[in-house]
Amino acid sequence: MAPHSHCKVSYVRWPNAGYSRRCCYVALLLIGAAATGVASRRGGSGPLLPSHPHRSRRALQESAPAAAAAAAPAPAAADTGQDGHQEVVLAVFGDSLSDTGNTFRAAGVPQADLYYQGRYSNGPIWVDYLAAEVANTTQLTVWNYAYGGAVACPDTTAGGGGGLSGRYPFIRDLPAQTELFLNQTAAEQRRWQQGQQAEAGGGGGGGARRRLLVPINWIGNDDVRLFMRAAIIAGSPPDSRALTSLALAITSCRLAWAQQLLAAGEAVWGQQRGPQRVLVLLPLMQLDLLPETPEPLRLQLRQIVAVLNAVLNGSVAALQQDLDAAAGAGAGGGAGGGGGGGARLLVLPEEMESLIQSMRPPFNSSGPCFNHPLDGLQPVAVADVRPCADPNNHAFYDQLHPSTRVHEALALRQVLPALRRAGLPL
Repeated sequence: MAPHSHCKVSYVRWPNAGYSRRCCYVALLLIGAAATGVASRRGGSGPLLPSHPHRSRRALQESAPAAAAAAAPAPAAADTGQDGHQEVVLAVFGDSLSDTGNTFRAAGVPQADLYYQGRYSNGPIWVDYLAAEVANTTQLTVWNYAYGGAVACPDTTAGGGGGLSGRYPFIRDLPAQTELFLNQTAAEQRRWQQGQQAEAGGGGGGGARRRLLVPINWIGNDDVRLFMRAAIIAGSPPDSRALTSLALAITSCRLAWAQQLLAAGEAVWGQQRGPQRVLVLLPLMQLDLLPETPEPLRLQLRQIVAVLNAVLNGSVAALQQDLDAAAGAGAGGGAGGGGGGGARLLVLPEEMESLIQSMRPPFNSSGPCFNHPLDGLQPVAVADVRPCADPNNHAFYDQLHPSTRVHEALALRQVLPALRRAGLPL
């Protein structure tokens, strides 16, 4: 990542260069204020384990094993539109908070005798709950590219060490997830077009494809964790320059993802145009809530994450202005569908703490059900860890990952309502 005095958004050039300048300016203002405050304080897959998963949705009880397979990163068969319903495809990019079995299929972690069906929790996660909730009303397909331990910026995280994928090669970070998605989606689109041509040649007529793609991006949490871990090891709190670089790196990498998807045009979006192209970004989680966070660092980490999320919101707003301007100028809406004129970027609010506090019945413990000595990325002897007998009374299943009750609330009280407010047919 370039020093903060040379701010830019990398990977994809956008028509309006003012976007990157506005992004940089907002970041410097926010981080400078936060760093001043910090400095002043500085002086002074298998069956569930020991308990049953929390499943309040009948669909989850009936279809959780199938959901694990359906969530694998492989495009579904082309929808011919014969049933008259529009297929909604959620393409999920992220880390262990969204992984429905990719790291398990790649490396056997998280291990089946401690975690639920390849999920980093004691039961279904938010992707599962959302899919089950709309199963009776929506023709929904999930393409899940999330990997436990993935970072947004492997080239800049913790000094360019490649994130955790340098140590665990089975992890796909955001750039690799994006590349896989683009390649698979383009191949799937070609297959559909070939099928349409064959139908037309045989007198079948084909017809317009009725598929609505909704990419969802929730990543960057491990970038911050690795950044803070490096600072702790170095024995020095992060300064404003380091925080600026971190904020711009994570934001740049996440928005580069959005720009790459928009630039792909019809190869990704098919017949979706303008505001029909909606990309969803979840904010960084309040990492100070994690049981692993040392008490003396909680306030500082809370403020850092708040600033990073503010930078994300400001940068997305700047990019949205450019997308709106491009739509007004007629860019990105013609044949070929390249560009993103008129597309919508949706950033959800950060509500993890309020969700946890509002849960009924309330959690009996803010601590984890158990501590995994290797962050769930390597198997351990079960004799070396002792999960609690009541994981659903804990907000966190292990020191990093929410319990399934929290995931259910996240899906049904935050993510799904936000998608519906945006007009998505879920």
